[in-house]
This record gives sequence, C-alpha cells and structure tokens, in this order.
Amino acid sequence: MEDQFPSFLKDLAESKRGGMTILQAFGSARDTDYGRLNSEIEKIHNELTWGIPFPRVMERFSKRMKDSAVIQESVSILLQSFKSGGNITKTIEAIGEDASKLKETIQKKDSKIKQQVFIMYIIYFLFIGITIGIYVMLAQLLGLGDPGGGALDGIEDDFLGEGQQEAVNFCSGEIIAATPLCETAKLFGFVPSEVTDFTSEFAVEHNYGNMAYYKSLLFWMLMIQGVATGAVAGQISEGSPSAGVKHALIMLPVAFIVFMYAVGLAGV
Repeated sequence: MEDQFPSFLKDLAESKRGGMTILQAFGSARDTDYGRLNSEIEKIHNELTWGIPFPRVMERFSKRMKDSAVIQESVSILLQSFKSGGNITKTIEAIGEDASKLKETIQKKDSKIKQQVFIMYIIYFLFIGITIGIYVMLAQLLGLGDPGGGALDGIEDDFLGEGQQEAVNFCSGEIIAATPLCETAKLFGFVPSEVTDFTSEFAVEHNYGNMAYYKSLLFWMLMIQGVATGAVAGQISEGSPSAGVKHALIMLPVAFIVFMYAVGLAGV
C-alpha cells in the first residue's frame, strides 16, 4: 500500500486539477489498479457517497493504516490543509511527491532504531559474561565451596597477625540486609540442599554462607539490569519504557538459564 500510495495521490491531484470534486476524484481512482490499496479506495468512496464528512472518512482510513507511518503522516498533513482551508489540490500533489521520500526517511530511522536496540542486547549479554567472570574470580579468591580455602586465605594473618581478624560470614544471621539474599540462595539451589544452617561447621568449612550471598547478589543484579535494559530498549524502539516488557521477556530467561548453568550450580 505504501508503494502505491504516492501514485494514488498524484492521480487524485490530477483529478482535482481537472475540476472534479473529492467524491468524483475517488470515484475515478476506483478505475485504476493500485494493488492492495484498491479495497481502501473503495471504502473511502463508499463512505463519501453515504454522506460522511471527508475529514471523518480520512481519519477512519488513517486508523486502519496504523501500521504505516508513511500513510498516517501523509493523511495528517492532508487533513490539516483541508481544515485550514488551504489549496487541497496542491497539498495532495506535494504529499504525493514527498511520500516516497518520507517512506525512505522512516525506513532509515527504523533501521537505526533497530541497531540501537540490538546494541542494548549486546550490552546486556556482555553484562551476563562479566557477571559470570566476577563470580569465578570471587570463588577462586575466597574459596567459595572449597574447604581448602581460596587464594586470599591467610593473607589477613600475614598482615594483621594470626587470629586478629575473623572471616565474615554474610549468612550467619548477624547481617540483616543479607538475609533475603541467603534465602534466595536456598530457593534457587545456589548451595547444596543439605545446607540448612550457614553457621554449621560443614557450611563454614566450605564457605557456603558467602557463596550463597555472592551468588544471590549477582543473580539479582542480572535480573534488575535485565528489566532496566528492557525498559531502555522499549523507550528507544517505541517511545515507552512499558514497551520494553517484550525485550525483558527475552533477556531475563536467557540470563536466568546462563546464570544457573554457569554460576548457580557451581560448587554445589
């Protein structure tokens, strides 16, 4: 329809220049083949024949063409000219000449928007990779899930003297803010199922308390980032953060599956 619309407008302008009324011009257009646009021209002609005002008819046509920004913009300009009492013939002719350029401009705009949305996906997937890398580094440095300790084991003793500083257990219950993260770890199986008490000798030996804390912290970072990135993608593509729900529904499951496979089950 967009391809045939400029030709239709030019023929409509020619009919108006020849002295035809709007109704006669649309009646003449019915005899020309405009492809899929023919059915819409027929509807417009019939509605004009029934006595429906021209602006109302074109507004209805514009609503039916809601998927075509080119046609909607053209109809909007046409209606503004008609309501303001401008030279409708020259307006139709000008719109017909500019419709092709408008379509090309909109296509370029859509292409750039798609590139920006694609970049948002790439950034989020990179964030997933960075998050996994952070956990791997923490696990090696702190010995998460390793009874032998990590690369930093004993460094405090070297600098502060043996026994001067006790290792922090985020899930010991003393740090209230960490409690939701520790419960999240149990819910998603970030630690072995037999670990019910993070202060038990077995849990402390394997550093499962800190494992639960860091896994849950990174997990929620990914989920929040996914929602935020989806909202930005929705704002870029459709001008509304709420439109980002569909992007978030793609990003979040991918992040969840990758995280559970690469981090969630690590050390369990």
